Amino acid sequence: MSTKYRGIIFEIEWNGPKVTTAIKKATVDWIFFFSLWKFDEKIINQKHTLPCFNEKKIWAVDGVIVALFSVVRAGEFVEQYLAPLFVRAMGGCEFWNRKTVCMITGASQNFGRALAENMASLLGPESVLILTSRHASRLGVVRQGMYERNCRLHVHLLTWDLAKPNGDQYLDDLRAIQLAHGLRDEQFELGLVVHNASTLNVLDKPVIEMRDEKILQETLNVNVVSMLVTNACFWSVFGQCEQKLIVNMSAPLAESTAPSFGMVGLGRSSRMTVLNVLALETPDVQVLHFNPGALDTSWLRTVIDHSHSQEIRHQLQAMYEQNRVFKANEVALAFLRYLAENEIQSGVEIDARQLIQRCC
Repeated sequence: MSTKYRGIIFEIEWNGPKVTTAIKKATVDWIFFFSLWKFDEKIINQKHTLPCFNEKKIWAVDGVIVALFSVVRAGEFVEQYLAPLFVRAMGGCEFWNRKTVCMITGASQNFGRALAENMASLLGPESVLILTSRHASRLGVVRQGMYERNCRLHVHLLTWDLAKPNGDQYLDDLRAIQLAHGLRDEQFELGLVVHNASTLNVLDKPVIEMRDEKILQETLNVNVVSMLVTNACFWSVFGQCEQKLIVNMSAPLAESTAPSFGMVGLGRSSRMTVLNVLALETPDVQVLHFNPGALDTSWLRTVIDHSHSQEIRHQLQAMYEQNRVFKANEVALAFLRYLAENEIQSGVEIDARQLIQRCC
C-alpha cells in the first residue's frame, strides 16, 4: 500500500502486530526504517541528511501518519526531523489547510506553546493566529519560526492579564486585528478558540481553610470569568465562519476529587457546564473538552512543589520516576491528529491517553 506525491513515496509493510514503515525519497538517497515499538535509523548514504519538506501538502495513507506518531517519543532526532513531517502529512487533511482564524489563550509556555507551534504549519493561506498570554513578549521567537514554516500566516501576540478581566480591551484588540487585515466583511472557513489559560494558585491549603477572597477571585477570574469574556469577544468580532469550534482545555488530573484540587475542580466543572450550555444555545458552535493528562510541564511541577497533600506529591513524583507523564509536544500532535479527522461530537470530553493509545 503506497501513495506518491511530488516525488515522495510512502510505503507501509504490515508485519504481524507491528507496523514497519519505510519512507523513501524517489531518488533513494536515504531510507529510514522504524517500527511501532522501536526506532532504528539506517542511512544508506551517510552524506545525505533528511531533506526539508517545503511542499504545502504531503498526502499520505493513514497508516503512515500513525507510524510517524508512534515514534515521536523516541528522542531528539525524532522531535527535530520526523515530528515536522508528521505535521506536514496532516496538512492534507480535510480539517486543516483552510483559511482559519484561531485564538489560543495561555500560549506562551507548556502545552499552549506546543499546540501553537505545530498548528502554524497546518493553517491555510491568509489564516490569522492570535496568541494571548500575560507574557506575550516570550512568543516573539516562536512567531518568527511560524513565519518560516508558513509565510502566508498572520500571527498576532496579545498581552492579556486574565486575572483582571477587561472585556473592552479584549474587544478593542481583536477589532484592531480585524481592521489591520481588512477583515471586517471577511468570512473564514474555520473559527477556532482554544481556552488553554488556567491558574493553580490555591494548592497549599485544604478547602476548609480557603478564606483569602482576593486569591480565590483571581483564580476564578482566570479559570472561568475570563474564559467567558474572551470567548464572547472573539465570536463578536470573528463570528462569520463556516465552521466554529471551541476547545476547552480541561484541567489535568482534576477529573476526580483529590486533595489540593478543590479550586481546580471547581474551575473544570464550571467551564464544562457553561460551555455545554453554550453548545445547546448555539447549535452552530461546536464544543470540545480536551484533557491533556499528566504533562511534563511547569504546571505539574508546581503541584508537586506546593500541594499541601503529601499523598498527591508522592503520587505525582512516582509518575515522573515511572515515566508515566507525557511531553507537551507529543500530546499536541495527538490532539491535532484528532482534529484532522473532523469527526467532532459537540460536548464530548476527549482524553489524551485515549488518543495516544489509538495512535500506538
